[in-house]
Amino acid sequence: AHCVGTKYEDGKEAGNIGISSVSSTYYAVKDQIRFNAEAENFSQDRFYKVPISLVINEQKSAYGFFEINAYKRVTKNLFYTILRKADYSGYVKLDIEDGILSDNVYFVKIDPKEKKKVLCVDGDMKLSQFLSETFYLRLAFSPDKKSDSEIISSVCIPDEIEWKNIDDFDVIFLCNVNELSLTSKERLKEYVKKGGNLVFFLGDKVIKSRYDTFSEELFPASIVQEIEVPETADISSINSNHKLFKSIDIEGIKNATFRKFYYVVPKEDSLVLANFKNNMPMLIEKNFKYTKYG
Repeated sequence: AHCVGTKYEDGKEAGNIGISSVSSTYYAVKDQIRFNAEAENFSQDRFYKVPISLVINEQKSAYGFFEINAYKRVTKNLFYTILRKADYSGYVKLDIEDGILSDNVYFVKIDPKEKKKVLCVDGDMKLSQFLSETFYLRLAFSPDKKSDSEIISSVCIPDEIEWKNIDDFDVIFLCNVNELSLTSKERLKEYVKKGGNLVFFLGDKVIKSRYDTFSEELFPASIVQEIEVPETADISSINSNHKLFKSIDIEGIKNATFRKFYYVVPKEDSLVLANFKNNMPMLIEKNFKYTKYG
């Protein structure tokens, strides 16, 4: 509640403005929060260059100025870049002395959603994104462009793995990748050992002889041959108890059909999560020092 119409001892009206509300919007791509502070003028005075600041964990993190006419409201945006997996609290403050000081402070708490960062390595990049290997995968991560997705996806070509900071990503998807350089293979092996998740999606660019050189730390199966079915190949079984499928429509997945696939044999200690009707593996997972890759 705000007090209006306050006066000083000499009877003169005490000008008063206060912060009536503060909302926030989280921008996942930048790990940034925008605070929308609404200030309201409860007096007949006009205020010029009113200083406003954002204090997070006892540190002044952003500041600005605004003007406000008599009996009006204005909104001032203040931005704060957060660190992941951290707790924050603070307040927005008007740095002025007016008729009432208590409504010059509005306390806030930052509780951003944990975002997953994934890297989609495109093995057949096209000029049109609609024809690229990673288009539908990225669309699945963020189907609604108007809302903020919980998954932040980036795209690169295979050669970029040699120098890119891949440790920033929770999951790396290799989509129809033909070949990896020796440096890229070693970097991906280290990424997996440190807790990263590596996923292979095979395609028409895959060459069996090259994948035969991948160690089991990278690729959890051996490719036997590419199979093209006369009609379609359907999924017959899915390990519905696996956490990967806990929030997925199992029946919807079983309705998917395939006209071509690779016959692969799981390597030692690998787990088959789904099979085609011909009992050939459709999805394989392997654990490696508390890390999953498949």
